Amino acid sequence: MMNPLKTLRAQLLAAALLAPAALLGNAGMAQAQTIDLLVNHNAVPASAQGPAGGDFSYVASVILNSGTQATGIQLTQKLPVDVTLNSITFDPVGDNSCDISPPVEITADNQTITCSLDDITGENNGIATSFNVTIPTVNTNWTATASATSNEADSDTTNNLDLERNITTVAAADLGITLNGPADPVMQFTPFDYVAVVTNNGPSPLPGPARVTFTVPTGTSVSSAGGDGWTCSPAGGIAGTLLTCTHAGPVPDGTTLPNLVFPTTATSSGEIDAVASVRGFEADGSTEFPDAVDSNNTANVGIVIDEDSQVDVGIVKTVSPDKVDKSLAIN
Repeated sequence: MMNPLKTLRAQLLAAALLAPAALLGNAGMAQAQTIDLLVNHNAVPASAQGPAGGDFSYVASVILNSGTQATGIQLTQKLPVDVTLNSITFDPVGDNSCDISPPVEITADNQTITCSLDDITGENNGIATSFNVTIPTVNTNWTATASATSNEADSDTTNNLDLERNITTVAAADLGITLNGPADPVMQFTPFDYVAVVTNNGPSPLPGPARVTFTVPTGTSVSSAGGDGWTCSPAGGIAGTLLTCTHAGPVPDGTTLPNLVFPTTATSSGEIDAVASVRGFEADGSTEFPDAVDSNNTANVGIVIDEDSQVDVGIVKTVSPDKVDKSLAIN
């Protein structure tokens, strides 16, 4: 008959021998756990289309689709050659970083960018990285790719590697305007000129007319506005009058149009502000042509008018009746 004490000892010994193996097995299972890292690759604007010469963003959002935590995340963004990278931003900001310093023109040598992202904890949480770029010319294939990896094994690499985003650019003319006035101060009632200069900065020719609007400033009047190739309606007016001046198209890329002159007289003293704006149009003259840069479509200038201190003095001669020249007396 087996000794019960010996049997118990044998069972305890077997359990002690099996315990380390079980612990190692659990550790191996923990190491083998996988996650699913997801990359959404979007564009701003959401239409992924806009005027050439404008600013756009490729936005790579790295999301923990399943699992408890992703660590050591590396985002690889490949931008199209010839764009200008203006900035890189993160949401949330955190301690994320990339191996390139904007602003910089993208070439074949630097188009692949690696970013180290913070750990992501919890399903459906993530980090959005925005690459803001200026796209210089017209093209239908400004394509970027985004990939993300982590220290953990990924159960589905079809949703986090080489995700493409394409942006299409259309023809556009960046019209810019400057407005110049006389040196300060100007004497009240002294004629002077405001001069507007319009340039097509491209990248495309403007097919139709360029149109400038100018509101006659407070305390002034304008007469006979115009310039070589410019027609204005009306050509002048008192303060508050809106003048619309047109130069026929097409206007080639890189062309500066002749000066547009507004002959002006100040009727009051003080500080006077003048503003002029420009827009470009299709050949039909009524449909606006795309312009990627709005910030240079309006210009203003301020001048100081000094009050005219001259006094108009007149002299009137009178003769007192009690003083008579006796030499003219008649006897």
